[in-house]
Amino acid sequence: MTQFTDDRLTQQREALIQQSTKVFQRWLSKHPEIPNTIATLGAFKRYMDFTDLLKEDEFEFAWGNMKGSSQYGVTTRRVSTPQEVREDLVEQICAALRNPDRSGRGGRYSDENLKALRMQMKYWTIPQFQEKLSSVVSKQLYSKLSIEELRRITNTKQPQRYAGYENLGEFIIPRGQTQPVRCDSAYLLTLTKTDFYEYRYLCDRYGTVQITARQQG
Repeated sequence: MTQFTDDRLTQQREALIQQSTKVFQRWLSKHPEIPNTIATLGAFKRYMDFTDLLKEDEFEFAWGNMKGSSQYGVTTRRVSTPQEVREDLVEQICAALRNPDRSGRGGRYSDENLKALRMQMKYWTIPQFQEKLSSVVSKQLYSKLSIEELRRITNTKQPQRYAGYENLGEFIIPRGQTQPVRCDSAYLLTLTKTDFYEYRYLCDRYGTVQITARQQG
């Protein structure tokens, strides 16, 4: 075999692996109970040949055989139902907004205010809940800053907008979670080591340039 032939075969093999990996990620997105990690991908690659241009139903068949096997070590996690996620987000939002003395004074919500808000949120989608919670948390954090800190933030130029992508907020709520996290350089760098596919999802959603800029501070 010539070097040319060997190189062509290697290129074709890598292309097939990439294509099967894309199909795997699409299939895996429908199974939130399976951790989306490099270790999971490695386990499937040990069970299957990714140069076979695999289909989603084949990953489903593979999972049926791999599930619970100590040989592959892929453990599932309990995933909250959409209704449970909604209920948890509602409680977090109300807890963040509730006034300790129930009066509604001091900018916080009274019990009557919260009752009205619950009715308003009755038909919200999960992304709407997450956006609301993130907004409430951000505003409360800013309210604790000193005048000097607020002045410095005000004088800072507005964040750059990235064409074709939504703006990356200071806080995000990771997929499958209900608690907001500060999306700073440390969080993103940790994500590359602990959940690379979630990191890739953020890059696809917000753009690689914006994510890289956030990592660099």
